[in-house]
Amino acid sequence: MKEKSLNQENLEEDKFLEYQETSLLIENVKEEAVKAEIFDKSFLNDLNFHFMADFKKEGDNFNTYEVKSDGSMEIIDDENMPIGSDKDVYVFSKSFYKIDGWLSDDFGKEFYNKEELNERIISKSFIENTDFNLLYSFDSIVAHEIAHAKSFGLIPLKSDNFNHNKFENQIKEIIKNDLILQKINDVDFNKYFFNIREWSEIYALLYQREFLRRKDSSNEIKIKEWDNRIFYVADNLNAIAKEKSEKLNKDMKPNLIYGDCHTFSYLLANPLERKFENFDDRIKFLESFKK
Repeated sequence: MKEKSLNQENLEEDKFLEYQETSLLIENVKEEAVKAEIFDKSFLNDLNFHFMADFKKEGDNFNTYEVKSDGSMEIIDDENMPIGSDKDVYVFSKSFYKIDGWLSDDFGKEFYNKEELNERIISKSFIENTDFNLLYSFDSIVAHEIAHAKSFGLIPLKSDNFNHNKFENQIKEIIKNDLILQKINDVDFNKYFFNIREWSEIYALLYQREFLRRKDSSNEIKIKEWDNRIFYVADNLNAIAKEKSEKLNKDMKPNLIYGDCHTFSYLLANPLERKFENFDDRIKFLESFKK
């Protein structure tokens, strides 16, 4: 992995200031997380933080910058970004979340294939009318990605330590008995994979939502509004997919949601929060699927 120091001599001033701000914001999120007692300081200090920004060239991968412990940055030659790392946290630069059209149907066409893009179009139906600035605020996303690292520290992505059958059986039992989910007809939960990626997405989303609550108790109202949107989309998925198909002149099948593990976490977060009122109990439940 090649590295070079990042300074104003090798980066345009406006980008240097922007990336410097991103580096400082990551440190701020770590401090907020410790203050909220959502993550331990020692755990956070053991992580490597990176952020992706500016395309190397149109349609190509992002440049990746590593945030050093002193707040400085280095650009790294990271062609093989680790997926499922328990030590590396990857986010986009702050400005990326300000891009106009993030929720538009054609956003991401430069770096997603056709199937991936269609999956995201359907999946974004679950969030398009929510307070996007809250759910995709920089600190919220960083907290989410930190939780992913924590989950894979508990159960590595490529290991035999995940009790798939136990996870599937117990989650299906929750779905069966949940008063809201049992009324939803347009989603066939049996079509989800109940794998470790879906488990990790639930784990990360629960941390993200709890982080937002502890940061500002008024965020609870916006989270409830999001839950209402999630259940509305799930209950009208076929009609929404048909509307998307007509609008985009392409076949947007409802089944596309089953290929995106994020939608699984959207649907399960609220039921798990209602079943386990205490945050620690939710996490203990998910961590019980380690063999």
